[in-house]
Amino acid sequence: MSFQRTVTNVMPGAARRGFNGVLFTVGDESGGNVISVTLQLLEQTNPVAQRTVFTAFVSDNEDGNGLGAAPNGSDGVADGGHGHILNELIANRLLLLETDDDGRVQLNITQTGVSTKYLAVADSNGRVIVSPAITFA
Repeated sequence: MSFQRTVTNVMPGAARRGFNGVLFTVGDESGGNVISVTLQLLEQTNPVAQRTVFTAFVSDNEDGNGLGAAPNGSDGVADGGHGHILNELIANRLLLLETDDDGRVQLNITQTGVSTKYLAVADSNGRVIVSPAITFA
């Protein structure tokens, strides 16, 4: 069963600049301890329709507080098909990402053993938007 969460940070009367929300789609764990997570950037409630560069980080906390331990699987965090990782600022923990032309990034997260991780994204205003739980059984 996959999970989705849409979170937007819209301040009344605020000018729209960049993205202010993310639709996270967390897939099921597949062979090799891999979970695919797709991030669709949103402007208001509409998908961003352009390439966008932003930062994301792995957290161990559901509120996105703090940088979490890196996933310990063989690939850690890897490109998953849409967009790509431009740079791992801290290996498998703090990522500079670039979306595809439709504002999407797909990541494959590999974790050995039982663990719950979260992906946190800093929006264009620096607010933190957190994914649903990424749970490895």
